[in-house]
Amino acid sequence: MPESSLDCIKSLALTLLVALFGLLGACDISTPRLAGTPTLQPEMPTITPALLPDLSILSAQLVIENDQPCFEIGDQLEIMLAFQNSGLAPSGEFALKVGELEVIIDQGLKAGESQTLTLPVTGAQLTAQIDTRNQVVESNESNNRLSYTLVAPTASPACFPTPAKEIPEIGIQSTLAGHQGKVLGLDFSPDGRLLVSAGVDNTMRLWRVAQLSLLRTMQGHPFPITRVSFSPDGQQIATASVDSVARIWRVDNASLLSTLVGHADWITSLAYSPDGDLLATGSRDFTVRLWRPSNGSPLALIDEGMTGILSLAFSPISGDLAWGESGGAVRIWQVQNERWLHVWSASEFPACCVAFSSDGGSLAAGFEDGAIRFWDLGLGSQTGILRTLSSAIHDLAFSPDGRYLAAALENGDVYLWQWQTLLSDNFQAAGPDYILKGDQVVLNDIAFSPDSSLLAAAADDGNVLLWALPAP
Repeated sequence: MPESSLDCIKSLALTLLVALFGLLGACDISTPRLAGTPTLQPEMPTITPALLPDLSILSAQLVIENDQPCFEIGDQLEIMLAFQNSGLAPSGEFALKVGELEVIIDQGLKAGESQTLTLPVTGAQLTAQIDTRNQVVESNESNNRLSYTLVAPTASPACFPTPAKEIPEIGIQSTLAGHQGKVLGLDFSPDGRLLVSAGVDNTMRLWRVAQLSLLRTMQGHPFPITRVSFSPDGQQIATASVDSVARIWRVDNASLLSTLVGHADWITSLAYSPDGDLLATGSRDFTVRLWRPSNGSPLALIDEGMTGILSLAFSPISGDLAWGESGGAVRIWQVQNERWLHVWSASEFPACCVAFSSDGGSLAAGFEDGAIRFWDLGLGSQTGILRTLSSAIHDLAFSPDGRYLAAALENGDVYLWQWQTLLSDNFQAAGPDYILKGDQVVLNDIAFSPDSSLLAAAADDGNVLLWALPAP
């Protein structure tokens, strides 16, 4: 081959080789990668969020000034506002606005801290805002405002008095008129057919109960008659007078059987023993006397440091004699053994009346201050007291069937309690079970009919009042 042709071929090969290397330089000739190997990216710098507070209002409510548990309409109301910092940093000083009132919280709130604030009431519709001056950079600015309709607080149920029970009232069924002055005493006959009444007109009147008619008028006392009582057999009537004399009468013909003289002052009370063998009289002369009613002879004088006797009663079971005194003492005398069973200095107020329960287990005494005290005679101690009465107690009586205790009040009403309920409630009754409404005149004496269906009362206006009682 000619030398010139060979040089031409070398030059052409060199040119191709240069071109080939140029082409390879434009391609990726790095180390080969295995399939699935990730491509490494350059590491980016980490950005840490700023630690900021977050102020918000939790609640708003109306409260009573000084946080009184019980209050009345017109007491001062206040707003109690609760707010917090639920962020991650303390807030520093900020302003809090409730209505038109702005308050500066100069110490701010720590992270997680909450606080309450009591402010004056500015209206029923409350608008409250926290950080009103934008002093605090917060992580959340959207919870700084609260609109709230305030609800008035309600007092605890314990603040309200227990509603008084509605007490049934029973009106007068019948009125027996005829006395020419105050009626001071009355009593039913043992069979319930007759009622005797007596008073300041010096007469006794005998009434037929079923017919509500006068059987006869009995006379013989020269002075007002204070008390009257049937004998247990219904054959006699005993009367006491302000002239210090007691008298015993036959019922069938109104004749005088005996005149009992011995007291030195008014005889205020009298009572037959359950068997009718004794008659007891009590007087303002500080004595109690026992008599034999069959012949009017005196049997005993009890005069041992007492004050004026206002009322007396025999136990229907034991025959023991109880009485109440003007000095407030209540005593029980054991007639059979002639000794004291009990002497209680019960009150500074006069013990106006005493009564035994029908089973003889309890004694009740009514006092001038309106209190009624009770004694368990088996225990020999006071077991209860009622102080619900605002009027002096003029007389007490237990119904023969044991259902009721009745109290005659100075205001003209009779309060009636269910006796077994009183016992089971330990004498905590808020009021009577029934009120027998009178004529707003003073009642001086009361008595149950033997069948416990009626209650009679002697009134200052000269009338005898009768009420029909609820059936068992």
